[in-house]
Amino acid sequence: MWYQIYGHFPDTIAISRSQYRCAGVPLGIEIVNQRRPGRDEIATGFLTRPLFTDSLKHDFPKLASIVESAPECTMLRGEVPDSPNLDYLRDIVGLVTWFFDNGAVAVLDAQTAVWYDGDKWRREIFEPGGMVPNRYAVVVSSEDKIGSNTNVFWLHTRGLRKFARPDLSWHAVPKLNREAAIGLCCQLIETQALGAVIADGQRLMLRSLTNAVTCHNAGSLDDAEFNNMHVEIGWAQ
Repeated sequence: MWYQIYGHFPDTIAISRSQYRCAGVPLGIEIVNQRRPGRDEIATGFLTRPLFTDSLKHDFPKLASIVESAPECTMLRGEVPDSPNLDYLRDIVGLVTWFFDNGAVAVLDAQTAVWYDGDKWRREIFEPGGMVPNRYAVVVSSEDKIGSNTNVFWLHTRGLRKFARPDLSWHAVPKLNREAAIGLCCQLIETQALGAVIADGQRLMLRSLTNAVTCHNAGSLDDAEFNNMHVEIGWAQ
């Protein structure tokens, strides 16, 4: 987990369990506050990387300058021990919601590179109440140049590490199959988040795809494209 919260906050956190559906700070998560200006390398570092700044300026152009000048940045970050349920994620959501009610102007989900203002956070994350896995992980589509063929795409996910599951990578997806492939990725996000494990070498087939695909374990936690292990999906031979 890694959430960056920008704004100006109270000195102490006094959170209502019933109002925010939060039982406290999950085991393994630390809350670190940095006042700015000062020793704020981590807070500022995210604001110098295109992966994060481009999405902020695109989604919230009027908020970008406010984030850059915010007097404080609070980080909710850490690794949660293996858990039989997703209560830790519910508690994180409650904590972030409390911060929005107490001085936050914007939050960055560093795992997905997605920014939220208060309205978007409540609408997409807090108000649904139950678990909606595809709100916590994203599918990214970009052009995948292979030789002279530029009409193919690379699909990959970010965010599945929140569920202790590998992200997904799928190269050479033809434009004709892109929507169906995105649909499969969304399905795999949901099934993994709810406990499924993709076996190394597993073969998958959808009626919307003409060919089967196979899945193979790949990557490392240090891979900057995912900040996670990933499953490489490829067309079956």
